[in-house]
Amino acid sequence: MFFLMNCFSLTAQNLVQNSGFEDHATIECRTCHHRADKFKYTMRNWGNLSTGSPGICDCKFKRTPDDVRSRSCEFEKLQPHSGCTMMQMAYQSRCMDHLHQTWGCSNYLTTSLTHPLLVGKVYEVSFWVFIESPDDLEYANFIGVNLYTEPFNNPHGALLEGSNFPLGTIAFDKWYRVNWFVKPTCELDFLAIGVFRGEDGPPTKTEGFWNIFYVDDVAVVEAKDVTNAQTVRAFCKPAKNPSADSVPFK
Repeated sequence: MFFLMNCFSLTAQNLVQNSGFEDHATIECRTCHHRADKFKYTMRNWGNLSTGSPGICDCKFKRTPDDVRSRSCEFEKLQPHSGCTMMQMAYQSRCMDHLHQTWGCSNYLTTSLTHPLLVGKVYEVSFWVFIESPDDLEYANFIGVNLYTEPFNNPHGALLEGSNFPLGTIAFDKWYRVNWFVKPTCELDFLAIGVFRGEDGPPTKTEGFWNIFYVDDVAVVEAKDVTNAQTVRAFCKPAKNPSADSVPFK
């Protein structure tokens, strides 16, 4: 895969704003931010593609008994990788898109980068992930990122196509860092994190219902002195039809 642990030097600034999710409005209730129009105003610089909002897990928010029963932001199991806030993501295999045409549903975290990734340069994309021991073991192979040429929306909630940058290394019940090296062949300036549909997954229509993972400390930086050139992937992902029903923003 494209996971790499080799040492290299980084000199560029992080192109992801609010990369640790600390800059957000007051969390008034567990579901208050779930609508797409609410989410983008609650979690600054991030969107959710209208596919169901990730949970904003703020250590200062006092959960109710209902929150605990719903497995919302399980601070009993883990703390944010850094700071006070992390994002709770989920994949459901027995869920259909809003048009009842495809199986599998994922939250997505999306953001526009501070400036596009330039053709010919090499960038490192990374985040920290904590995957709870899942109902569907194979789904974790399809957690990852994608990069696009422009923002888009996903109004019917279908899984996005193209498991181009999967995690590579899978571990459960601990924080660990995942990263990829990308050499754009077109300018890319829109990032999505979630579960992506590949040729052989993720699993759908299984008995598992609720597969949860957490994300923190996202980074996109220009990479210098990469020591293992074969791990660098040339890549371009136009925003046209990233899922069967997505549309570019106008």
